[in-house]
Amino acid sequence: MDKLEDFEEFASIEIKYAIRKAIEKLKTYYIKTDSSVYTSAIVLDPRLKLYYFEEHNWERKYIDEAKNLFSEIYYSRYAPNSDILQVDDDEDDLIAHIYKGHIEEPDEFELYIKASRAPPKTDILQWWKIHESEYPNLAILARDYLAVPATSVPIERAFSGGVDLVSNKRCNLGPETIQACMCLKSWWKNGIINTPRG
Repeated sequence: MDKLEDFEEFASIEIKYAIRKAIEKLKTYYIKTDSSVYTSAIVLDPRLKLYYFEEHNWERKYIDEAKNLFSEIYYSRYAPNSDILQVDDDEDDLIAHIYKGHIEEPDEFELYIKASRAPPKTDILQWWKIHESEYPNLAILARDYLAVPATSVPIERAFSGGVDLVSNKRCNLGPETIQACMCLKSWWKNGIINTPRG
């Protein structure tokens, strides 16, 4: 969308119309994609958080949708069940009187969002390991979402070699045999298994 918007500045009227239609269509389909992993990974990056969306000139409604999507994931699956802790009866009466039986825990999500960003060259996974005690529930969410590979290139590379394996002479191989051969080839290339000595 950024490329189209940049190109629109210098385009003729007809092309500008086509570009606007293309951007509208992209927005329609973008909303329909499951962007929870993408959005969560950006928000969980302590260098970016919600600032990424603002700095890349996302429309306010999309920034709000990103925040709502992330907060929905956090509050529905990762936030503690209750924000209120009961004070034990045997604790000092003065403390019980001051807190009137309740201590509110600070909201991890809001604390994280409001905290300053990490420096640009920060190792994200190391940052979460260091700050795990500060944001224990968000750290669990970060482990779940930041462990997702950014691309499927390694697996695609492994199976794109299928063209070499399934030639005209081997076109009758069954799917299980092809899969086994591809796995063996990948394991052998990566040193997971050794070539038998003859």
